[in-house]
Parts: sequence; structure tokens; C-alpha cells
Amino acid sequence: MSDPTVKGPMPMVEVQGLERSFGSTRVLHDVAFEVAGGEFVTIVGPSGSGKTTLLHLLAGLDRADGGRIIVAGTDVAHHRRLTRYRRDVIGLVFQLHNLIPRLTAAQNVALAMFGTNLGHRERARRADELLKLVGLENRTDSTPPNMSGGERQRVAVARALANRPKLLLADEPTGSLDDDSAKVVLDVFDRLREESGLTMVAVSHDVRLNVRADRLLRLADGSVSPGV
Repeated sequence: MSDPTVKGPMPMVEVQGLERSFGSTRVLHDVAFEVAGGEFVTIVGPSGSGKTTLLHLLAGLDRADGGRIIVAGTDVAHHRRLTRYRRDVIGLVFQLHNLIPRLTAAQNVALAMFGTNLGHRERARRADELLKLVGLENRTDSTPPNMSGGERQRVAVARALANRPKLLLADEPTGSLDDDSAKVVLDVFDRLREESGLTMVAVSHDVRLNVRADRLLRLADGSVSPGV
């Protein structure tokens, strides 16, 4: 019988035997799954089960104790330039936005493009395009303290898309949004998947997001199994 946590012959994400502990607490144990290119997978499970830890390992923000993570052909565990990996391969939406308060929405988005070959005007133009995409074309000059929580989260989504990532990783991207804002974000995700084949892995308790996913994986007791 085939493994139901494996999808497709050419995975964008391949995780094998992943292990992570903090002190004597084992958080992840022998985690294995694949995500196909263009697929949208959500990871569900109880609080404290290691979902955010798993996302951080995929993003190269943390190092595993064992196992392998291959993303878009990159061996994340042995990659020596993880900053470049995150810039060129990954789009990351944090649960708490992580925007810079003194910068405008447009500047926060443009900041993600520093280090690329885009000039100032190109970065500014793309930032404006992305903010329009998430319904914030009238808030480009607003700073995060003057925006609602839902608006800040949409800026964070725009920033994550700035460098046309191959894999979008999102930690509760719609959990703090009202229904209208959540629909805008989810429609953007659907559009990007249709137009550019964007692959997505999200941690979520939000039914509104989970019902749009192609597949759910459940993380519990340190291991991954098919979601229900």
C-alpha cells in the first residue's frame, strides 16, 4: 500500500527521518512526508505538537538533529547560505507579522527584495503591485502601528511573495483575520497557485484555510500522519 503522506513523483518538499529535540524534550521524531509542486498542504495538530518547529526547519530558521529536508532540490540541512535560500526559495508568513513599525507598508514589502538584482524603482513598483494584490493599494504609505491586525497580516503576505518564492510557508496566516480579510488572502493564494504553480505549506487551526487545502497532515506525538 502506498504511503498516504506522500504525494506525487517529483516533490517540491521531501522530508525524511526528521528529528528535533530541545533538551530532554523530543519534539519531532522520524517525521517523513512529501509535498508536490503546486500542492497546498496544511499541518494541523494540538498546541505544542511541534508544528511551528517543523515550519522553522523547512525555512532554515532552525537546524534538525537528524534526518533530511530537501526543498526545490536544496539540501537545507547542509546549505551554507541559508539567508540566500530563504530569499530565493522561501516565502515566510509569521504568525505575529514581524513587520518593522517605523517603515511604511510598501517599504516593509520592498525590504524583502534587498540583495536581489532589482533596483529601487523596480522594488517600489513590485511592492505596490503586491499590496494591490492583497487589497491594500490605499494603505501603501501607512505604518504598521496605524493599521489593523488584519491589514498587517496582509502586508506580511505581500512581503512573503516579494521574491516570487517556490515555496510559501505560513504560520496561521488567516487566524487573526476577519472573514473579508481572510477571503482576500485565500483568494490570492488560489490565484498564485493557478497562475504560477506556487507550493504552500501552512500551519493552521483555521477551518476557512484548511478546507481550501489539497491535503491535511496531522502532527501529534512528534510524528506526522494523514489529517482527517
